[in-house]
Amino acid sequence: MKLIVNADDFGLSRAVNYGILDAMQIGIVSSTTMMMNMPGTSHAADLIDREGLTKVGVHLVLTSGRPLTNAKSLINDQGLFKLSNQFALEYENNFIIDPKEVENEWVQQIESFISLAGKPNHLDSHHHIHLFKPFQPIIKRISEKFDLPVRSGNQIGVSSYADYFEDGFYKHAVEEKYFHRIANKYGTENKTIEIMSHPAYIDNVLMEYSSYSDGRLNELSILMSKALKDSGWFLK
Repeated sequence: MKLIVNADDFGLSRAVNYGILDAMQIGIVSSTTMMMNMPGTSHAADLIDREGLTKVGVHLVLTSGRPLTNAKSLINDQGLFKLSNQFALEYENNFIIDPKEVENEWVQQIESFISLAGKPNHLDSHHHIHLFKPFQPIIKRISEKFDLPVRSGNQIGVSSYADYFEDGFYKHAVEEKYFHRIANKYGTENKTIEIMSHPAYIDNVLMEYSSYSDGRLNELSILMSKALKDSGWFLK
């Protein structure tokens, strides 16, 4: 068993970027995924170049900020993505979404990453929206087009970033014991387990874009644990 700790939301803000960088360089974070439409995107690209980061993927976005394309069916009157983290309910309530615009937007996000930092390491998405059933055919085509593994890809028939995915390291479950529980759960299996995380320092941009801020600082503290780093459980 090997644990892959992925830090989501690279690029959201400078403070988020620095937190993820420390969690990767000092702590147990194995990889990160980058948002391509956020205030900290260009800063994140600079860090990739300056620090020689290689395990950076794309965190596909459809529920925060502005699109990179002229995606009229995806935006509200302010030009922001109209879907929220309640996208399934919104979709069922007759939100009209053009699947081709979704695909074009995600392709553009990946191509923007490539232009800044080369080939991504893997793909996942903000609020797991790539696993939403109407969008599964889209992520399958994109995964195959760019030859990239996907978070929980084995659920939808494409190359998967890890054998299993765990998203419970969040809010009240942010403690060292969480990793011990995961190690006990999978300890006898010759498999890889991806664990989602959101480490960050806090700045005004993070607080504007996310209701989850203080918890990210708690995550960062745990992910920098020397005891966890010395456990031998984590792929780096």
